[in-house]
Amino acid sequence: FMFHDYVNNNIIPFRAMLTQITENINADYDVARYVGRTEKNIVYSGAGRELSFSFYVQAMSQPELDYIWQKINYLTGLMFPSDYMDGFMLPPFVQLTIGNFYVDQPGYIRSMTHTIEENTSWDIDDAAQMPMGITVNINFSVIEKKMVRTGVPFYGYGTPQLSTPNNPMPQQ
Repeated sequence: FMFHDYVNNNIIPFRAMLTQITENINADYDVARYVGRTEKNIVYSGAGRELSFSFYVQAMSQPELDYIWQKINYLTGLMFPSDYMDGFMLPPFVQLTIGNFYVDQPGYIRSMTHTIEENTSWDIDDAAQMPMGITVNINFSVIEKKMVRTGVPFYGYGTPQLSTPNNPMPQQ
């Protein structure tokens, strides 16, 4: 999988073990009450998608260790402004690719947690006393690529099968 720093046009690829991929989709509804009416007026105001996942990267050699920590440092930097222009911060927008599931999915990293597991080995060379592996937890806010609606594909693989009154959805 990889991140593409959209603002600086840099690609950060990872060869890692992905775990706990979770997508949370929330619809937003507002409730309005009118004087003299008992029923609620429900107004749909949109929806949003949040993706969370963890990945573990492990270095097997000193050159790999250097390369992994360069990427972790760059990824951590994507939580901060990409640049400043005329006194304004440029947000760090990225595109996320995880196989064919999420392909160049625009969004931004909402939060990130680094964890050094207890059983992770460390390099004890004087130049790099660093853990050889790290677990990173990502919360990613999806920005839709186009105007979305019911029936359009949301993922990079396949397309939904639409049903009609004469052709109901196939049973799984």
